[in-house]
Parts: sequence; C-alpha cells; structure tokens
Amino acid sequence: MMLHDDIIRREAAKQKVNPDLIRAIIYAENAHGHYFGAARAAEGLGKAGSIFPMNINPEKWCDLGFAGRNPSNPEDNIRVGVTLVKRIIERLENPGPEAIGTLYNSLPQDRVTDYGAYIGRLLQEKPWQD
Repeated sequence: MMLHDDIIRREAAKQKVNPDLIRAIIYAENAHGHYFGAARAAEGLGKAGSIFPMNINPEKWCDLGFAGRNPSNPEDNIRVGVTLVKRIIERLENPGPEAIGTLYNSLPQDRVTDYGAYIGRLLQEKPWQD
C-alpha cells in the first residue's frame, strides 16, 4: 500500500478523480520522478520550490486552496494536488492519463511529453501495488 493511501482515497472520491491516477502522479513525483534525487535533497534543505508528496509549488498553486494551509501537511498537499488534477480533467476534451500527466507536470504543454507518457504507463502497471 502507498503511503498516505487513506488520504488519496478520500480526496479522490470527494473530487471524483481516479485514485490510481493520483497514485501514479505521487509515485512519479516521489519514487521515480525525473528530478527525485535533487528535488528531495533540496526539499530537505528548505531550498526546493515544491513540496512532496505531490510536488506542490505553493507560490504557483496558491489559487488552488492553499491559503491558510500547510503545504508540508500531506492531507493539505494531496487535497491541492487532486484539485489541480480535477481542474485539468475538466478542461481537457479527451482527458487521458498521458495528457493529464503532461499538464500536471507543465501546464503550458500542448502535446504529450515523456512525463505524461510515464504517468500513462504507471497507471497501467500500478507499481505501488508491489
């Protein structure tokens, strides 16, 4: 079972988002994300621009409900990440996991990136179940 799975299930159900999509993003951002080593070390030193488990950037994502919340609190962090995923899904004509992952990683993208394709693979493989 994935760390914070109870929060993931609760927030995903509340916002009607596939909990496995959220797990795939968290897995990518924490376990095997493109910047895992450097980002985790930077966060530990207080130098990161984003905070795990969903790699939230409080400055960029302040309009997602971070006012008065603690981005280091996993419940607040996951709630805001799920909110972003929900908003991405609502704006896409065809909200497949690859497109959602791409935009989660970089909102200005207009075509699927390697990161988005990675989210799609993770959603199929579900390595967090191992």
